[in-house]
Amino acid sequence: NKLVAEKPGDARVHVFFSTFYRALGNLDEAATQMDIARELSPRKQSIIMQQAIIKYSQGDMEKAKELFREAFILDERNDEAREYYAAMLFAIGEADSAKALITEDRIMDRFAMNDFILSSVNSAGDTVFLSELYESRIKQQPDSAQNWASLAFLYYQNKDNEAAISTLESAKTQIPTFAKAANCFIDNIKAGNEPQEGCQN
Repeated sequence: NKLVAEKPGDARVHVFFSTFYRALGNLDEAATQMDIARELSPRKQSIIMQQAIIKYSQGDMEKAKELFREAFILDERNDEAREYYAAMLFAIGEADSAKALITEDRIMDRFAMNDFILSSVNSAGDTVFLSELYESRIKQQPDSAQNWASLAFLYYQNKDNEAAISTLESAKTQIPTFAKAANCFIDNIKAGNEPQEGCQN
């Protein structure tokens, strides 16, 4: 390959190829290229994280966890490495270990904005913690109707109808264009129906 010939021993070339193959859906070749990059730059945290992401995509959860942990331990000050390791732990049902990585509000706020983490927590079925993440997310994105609706629905799932209705009332004030849908959700909750029944955004 011309690029490899021009830059022998350059890990960045293989990272590029790995990203290219991953975009094509060829995970095996993506893994091979990232493994070569790792051989050339064994302590590069971002490369280890990319290896982990590929393993996760391939369904090899144990190896993905091992690599995410390795990347995190290499430099625990890296919030991104912390986020991905925590998301991995949530994904495999180790919620307590994942939550232990959240040591301050700043980290919680970052977690809340990471869709991978939200998806992992949702998959784990931890609706209480997911609602805490959405509370933080709303502080950072108060003009997103989706965030308010998601938080209200989580409260509803947790059988806290009062909090669900209060959240929707706040959403109406914050986002007037959401008022019609919010009122529909509120009426349904009060009537004992599914919140979204017959509602249109």
